[in-house]
Amino acid sequence: MIEIEMEQALADLQAMMLRAATPGPMFAYIGGAETEQAHARIESLKSTPLGDPWEPWMTGTARERERKGNAGLGLLYDTGELLDSIEFFADSDTLEIGTDVDYAEYLQDGTRFMDARPFLGWNPERLVQYELDWADYLSGDMPA
Repeated sequence: MIEIEMEQALADLQAMMLRAATPGPMFAYIGGAETEQAHARIESLKSTPLGDPWEPWMTGTARERERKGNAGLGLLYDTGELLDSIEFFADSDTLEIGTDVDYAEYLQDGTRFMDARPFLGWNPERLVQYELDWADYLSGDMPA
């Protein structure tokens, strides 16, 4: 037989409702994790958020990067400006992850002359994990 203490159940529900009304800590957790993931895509994974490898450089770009001596740093790493600019903002009702460098949209979306190399975006497997993390947060099993 399962017994539920009404006072405890109401207290637990009230605590869960409070956590649901204050998602800022989860937004900060997800923002930090996704910022790290974007850094990893640029520095080591060299792949889209879905895990597909980026297209290689065009011949002229490869030659230019070899001439500069930084071809080994990766497809989206030249001066480090893009990598250093990726950050997140989280508060009680907002999560934003992005960059303010003016050329980021061309790298992310591509152009007529350059393949897209998305470095920001959601991975479906990570979204499933975040759903589980939200459940843990709401139940109080994840520290705020």
